Amino acid sequence: MSTDPTVRNTRVILATWQSEYKALKAIRTTVFIIEQGVPVADEWDQLDATSWHYLALNAEDQPIGCGRLTPEGQISRMAVLKGYRGQGVGQALMATILAFARQRFERLYLHAQLPAIAFYEQFGFTLIGPTFEDAGILHRPMALSAPQKNQGFSDTRPPTNLIRAPELAIDEVSAADYIAAIAELVDVTPAPKSDAHNPSRHVEYFIATAFEVIQGSLMLLDGAFIDSIRLRTGASDEVALALIDAAKSKALRYQFDQLYLSDPAFSKQEAAQFGFELRNGARSLALASLAEPIGVATLSAEPSQTKFLDLNDPKTRQYIRGLPDCIVTIASLVQLSTTRIRLWTPTVDVALYSHAALMAHFKNLALKNKHTRIEILLTDSRSLVEQGHLLLELSRRLPSSIQIKRAAPEHADSVEEALLIDDRTVFFRPSHSDYHAWVCLDDILAARRLHEAFKVAWQNALEDSQLRVLKL
Repeated sequence: MSTDPTVRNTRVILATWQSEYKALKAIRTTVFIIEQGVPVADEWDQLDATSWHYLALNAEDQPIGCGRLTPEGQISRMAVLKGYRGQGVGQALMATILAFARQRFERLYLHAQLPAIAFYEQFGFTLIGPTFEDAGILHRPMALSAPQKNQGFSDTRPPTNLIRAPELAIDEVSAADYIAAIAELVDVTPAPKSDAHNPSRHVEYFIATAFEVIQGSLMLLDGAFIDSIRLRTGASDEVALALIDAAKSKALRYQFDQLYLSDPAFSKQEAAQFGFELRNGARSLALASLAEPIGVATLSAEPSQTKFLDLNDPKTRQYIRGLPDCIVTIASLVQLSTTRIRLWTPTVDVALYSHAALMAHFKNLALKNKHTRIEILLTDSRSLVEQGHLLLELSRRLPSSIQIKRAAPEHADSVEEALLIDDRTVFFRPSHSDYHAWVCLDDILAARRLHEAFKVAWQNALEDSQLRVLKL
């Protein structure tokens, strides 16, 4: 048992799933399933039986919060009941977990919901990857290396350069806080007239902050219509992207398949930078698909230069430039597959392969019949597990159809990425570190050469236990 002396009337105990599952399930059901809308199937997994669990108890010994530490060193399932938030319960849980974990792990990691990033930074965790979706909620991976013996939480954030490495927190706020935030945003374009105050409309408000300074705001109507986005003068593009991601997460949870930008302050060209298209001649702009993000770390991706795939000229190589067009191209190719997909890559890029609609296409192929196969061969499995990936989650649910292996050392030195669709179609990136690629729908010679090399590497590949255990 451990108690954080900085938190009055709260104590944290180390527990097992077998002994305290009723209390743990009650807290997690309330916070994750009821409040946050996490699907029941995503909340419970086989790691519960093998992990260390922590319960926070109030002065009457009633359970009010919980957390989990997995055998791989992942901190997860951090939850505090609503009536006890803001009272240091989360800090008590983290201090206890770190005191226990520092004796067992050289490196800890977690997947932080965007509004909770600042909380974990207090303990020394730093961002290690881009935004990704998990159970319809936006997260970013964080890690803590070599925890020190006396490390606890403090009020001092690690120094960071906002321009070089943005540290953003997105919070859903009340109407009053939103109005106050607008007032703090200096030199912004005046907000357009809106029917947001119509009582028949459902309105949600978001603000973006960095180092306690408000960087931007967003108003979302009826779960799918971005009414306005306001940015502080000089704010980076990532501020707008993070706000749009928050709106996207909401729309997904409301089961919308479109997100609309109706703010007239954005021109067609500006809106296109964020992945929106003009639809039906209206001023509203619709995201082509909520599962085709334009980027997860920065909006400085190269401008789109790709024409849509020409199905009438299948033997010609078509060149792809920029993250948005790579995303659209991959989604189109996966939909064309009828029997098999093979992906050979140093690391499975979250920006390209971890979004919901693409998962639906992969799942459709995997479930088509008993002969369809999806095989993924990669070099870096640790980053895939730590950073969170929907494709990894899907493979764990459909292990007979989707397999992921780690390449043996003799096949792990290439920087190239090849996506092979059935027997003839090739999507090829000479370097996985940028978004320049070519695609050919019917290149039997290149496809045959890559398939043969893949089969040899697959036969010699290593089984990786981290890829088989559910991460959630």
